[in-house]
Amino acid sequence: MPLISHSFDLRSEIVLLMFFLFSCHFVYAQQTNSGIRGYIRDTEGKPIVGASVRLVATTDGSISGIDGSYQILKIQPGKYIIEVSHIGFTKKTSEIIIQQNSVKSIDFTLNFDTKKMNEVIIVGKTEETIARESAKSIEVLSLKEASIRSADLGQVLAQTKGVSVQRDGGLGSSTRISMNGLTDDQIRYFYDDVPLDFSAYNFGFANVPLGSAERVDIYKGVVPAFLGADALGGALNLIPKEIYDGVNGSFSYQIGSFGTHRTEASLTTKSGSGFFTRTSLFYDVTRNDYSIDIGIPDIQGRLNEETVDRFNDDYKGYGAIGQIGILEKGTIENLSLEFYTSFYDKDIQHAQLVIENVNGQDLIAGIPFGEVQRKANLAGANIRYEQSLGNKWGVDIDMGYNYAETKFRDDSDKLFNWRGEVVEERTNLGEINNGQPARQSLWSDNMFLRGAANYQLTDNGSLLIQSFARKTRRTGRDEFSGSFDPFGTKSDYTSNIATVNYNSSSKNEQLELNVFAKNYYVAYESEEPQLLGDIRFASNSINNWGGGTSIRYLFKPSFLGKFSYEYATRLPRVDEVLGDGAFISDNLDLIPERGHNLNLELQIKSDRTSSWNWEINPIFFLREIRNHIVFIQGIGRTSVYANVFDARSMGGELGIRLTSKDERLQINANTTYQNYVNTSKEGLFAGQSGDRIPNRPFLFANASVAYGMPVSENNRLSLFADARYVGDYFLAWESLGTSESKQNVPEQFVTNIGSTYKTRVGGLKVAFTGEVFNLFDARAFDFFATQRPGTSFFLKSSVQF
Repeated sequence: MPLISHSFDLRSEIVLLMFFLFSCHFVYAQQTNSGIRGYIRDTEGKPIVGASVRLVATTDGSISGIDGSYQILKIQPGKYIIEVSHIGFTKKTSEIIIQQNSVKSIDFTLNFDTKKMNEVIIVGKTEETIARESAKSIEVLSLKEASIRSADLGQVLAQTKGVSVQRDGGLGSSTRISMNGLTDDQIRYFYDDVPLDFSAYNFGFANVPLGSAERVDIYKGVVPAFLGADALGGALNLIPKEIYDGVNGSFSYQIGSFGTHRTEASLTTKSGSGFFTRTSLFYDVTRNDYSIDIGIPDIQGRLNEETVDRFNDDYKGYGAIGQIGILEKGTIENLSLEFYTSFYDKDIQHAQLVIENVNGQDLIAGIPFGEVQRKANLAGANIRYEQSLGNKWGVDIDMGYNYAETKFRDDSDKLFNWRGEVVEERTNLGEINNGQPARQSLWSDNMFLRGAANYQLTDNGSLLIQSFARKTRRTGRDEFSGSFDPFGTKSDYTSNIATVNYNSSSKNEQLELNVFAKNYYVAYESEEPQLLGDIRFASNSINNWGGGTSIRYLFKPSFLGKFSYEYATRLPRVDEVLGDGAFISDNLDLIPERGHNLNLELQIKSDRTSSWNWEINPIFFLREIRNHIVFIQGIGRTSVYANVFDARSMGGELGIRLTSKDERLQINANTTYQNYVNTSKEGLFAGQSGDRIPNRPFLFANASVAYGMPVSENNRLSLFADARYVGDYFLAWESLGTSESKQNVPEQFVTNIGSTYKTRVGGLKVAFTGEVFNLFDARAFDFFATQRPGTSFFLKSSVQF
């Protein structure tokens, strides 16, 4: 088909572009010669942000970044006086000698200026701190240390309060991320403020390489206006690493249990004129052949538990990103063009597993698949333009397009057992449904356009007006359908979210107020082939309003409070309203999910006089959801999405951070309780009103400890451990059946340990990490009867320059 050939042509063009951008990197790298770089910290070892670094009697200089780092490149060899200064600290100077074709590493420690202790001192804050102390309902998850560890993004997120991560297997498997009970499409995912499906990382948020971002901004319930999202339960936004002057890069390689190999590489350049390039590559592969306990029938058909290795669970994912543009040149803040491509290949081991009671023993049972698989590939491009227009106005325009192709294959003529052996060859094809084989392809063209204008009304007040539109055009094919192919339905889906946001703060920044309004619009139509050759046309459109507010009050520097509220909408996605043409029927009467989201939060932390740095962060939340969209399983093509019930999630979170003054010892702990219940008074589940929503954990907690010690001047060793507890929860409605007949996902307690060794080799920062996951080989289940990996070992090495 033309669409398939088009995808391969586009892929080749993008691969060539990746090669060209990499060539640009190395050509530019060869042009750099001598320079200096290093870190600026205070006497407590904390990074100093915004410190001025300059070479006296020259025009060369730099400003320290959020991690205290600075660099000055393209310096002529010779002797210089370097001066480092920052408000609130005593100035420091030093004589240095710059050698030909050498980048010298020099760190500085600045002393507090005791003469100015009683004066008002403006101390620079990191972007993470500014975000956490804003009025937004936000949890900031730094990935700086996590990126050199072997844990993946899903494991890191699971350590965050209020966030639950459930997986049906190992790396590359399907993942359910929940926040305060809400999950799936109720949460939206972003990369650099753009929806994740317009990036190379659209095959599962939990599988995104950690080296691709600086941090994750986690918005719970109330989503900021600038994201232009129709999220009901919150949003996750990956913030990419900042681009610094000169040549910077990183490389990491990880090897571990179950045939796991993960590789990342990135290279950025930025000249004094603001021109920059950035290239990132990643490659992940694993067999996922970990051991599970499963019931296998004997000759008489009786189940006996055996320990076997999963055998049809391979995963491979890889991709590339190339970016070129101009940063901070005149009034232009960002003008860039980005290309990306990614590929995904995942075998499917089984469908729903069950629990069978054999002689008083509960055994997991089910039918394994030996050749079922899913593949996908993606290629696209994004353009970003940000510019200041005078002292008052600023504009931000983003647009993008990608082409996505997914394939599902179930056409085997074999029947497998759990040992991976072929036990029968059949004339009928298909493992999932014998006699109903599938060889399906789905193609979609996706586009988005965001336009935003910012206006500074007063010194402390600003206005944002934004429109975020996206469109998806989709069709498909099933090679086994013959002349009548219901999978070939053509559908169009268009949405637009318009936002007006007002933000203001008091002159002393003690009070911050944010008020916004949103308009949600969606329209969809489809052309579905019918059995007799006719075409069935269907269409509909929906228009809703919503809005909210967030307030932050700073009682004193160590104590602040937040309140946030949003009346939110989650628009149905295309396959929910139009079906997939094959297994899911359309439902044009489907209406959006709507909800009231409320958060109350306190941040209490130590001051400079405390012997320890500590912070306590309690949060209360309420989610009131109407018209919950649920998948109703049917027979054949009778499955459908429908608005089934109303629900309420109410609970609290508590997080505690404790760090020694020298920052060698760090202790984190958090716990979350969420009572997520059905509140329907009529409809299919009215009889279960008051029951907890099934298959969702309601109590979980995390704890971690890390200790770092200097081994020598440029060498540091860190030891760390973390643990996660999840209470047991019911698979089905808790009011149905007797206590003996109810099936539940058992409570989990999993412990991980590891260590990292950091060193410097010339201008390179090198780290080696070893980790043991599930140290005590606990039987862990995120989903009912689907066993997670046991004890596993991983090694990772990384280099940054």
